[in-house]
Amino acid sequence: MIARGDTVVLHYELRLKRNEVIESTFADEPRRIVFGSGEFPASLEREIADLAPGQERRFTLAGRDRAFGVHDPANVRTLPREDFDGLDWRVGSLVEFELPSGEFARGRIEGESQDGVEVDFNNPLIGRDVECRVRVLGVSAGAAA
Repeated sequence: MIARGDTVVLHYELRLKRNEVIESTFADEPRRIVFGSGEFPASLEREIADLAPGQERRFTLAGRDRAFGVHDPANVRTLPREDFDGLDWRVGSLVEFELPSGEFARGRIEGESQDGVEVDFNNPLIGRDVECRVRVLGVSAGAAA
């Protein structure tokens, strides 16, 4: 059983119902996470907590269960047009900004107005059913440095 604080090496794939791959590590390097740290939704972690290395599971996270959170209107911001200079964008485009802390924030362009460009920084999977495939490759007790 995988416990909070364990380091887990895994491959995962997230798909929308119409078979659109949102994210996958299966063709690349596996991902290393600290279980219970918030890197993955708790609902996803609950589905894989009983997997041992070498095991794989497929399951669906239902949007109605708020697996990826709830929409927060405070995460929709109007940004100055100059923040988009040199970018090829349109409504529906995904954009990524580097924050002063060095972290990155992803958002979806929702529209434009005289005031600027409206960007929704909420998780784009909120409210959507997501089909998941996870293969656990390794588990180490406690958080590894």
